[in-house]
Amino acid sequence: MPTAIIFAPPGGGKTVNATLVPGKTLLLSSDNSAVVLNNFERKELTVKEVTTFKEFLESFDAATQGKHYDNIIVDCLTDLIDGFI
Repeated sequence: MPTAIIFAPPGGGKTVNATLVPGKTLLLSSDNSAVVLNNFERKELTVKEVTTFKEFLESFDAATQGKHYDNIIVDCLTDLIDGFI
C-alpha cells in the first residue's frame, strides 16, 4: 500500500489537496482542520472527526478491516501523537 507524509505550515493546503486523490477516501481529522472541506463537494470523501487516540484507533481499524475505502488520510498526525502521550 503506498504511503505519503505531507508536511507544510498551517494553511498550506495539505487537507484540501490530500482529498484530491482518486477513489473512495476516508479522512480522519483530529484538529477540526477538515472544516475547510465544507467549501468543496467531494462525493467520494467521508470525513470523520476523532477526538481521542482511542477513537482514532477504533476508526482506523474499522476502516482497514472493512475495506470500504481506497484511501485513508490521517489529518494532523501531531495532534494524535499528543493525544497518545
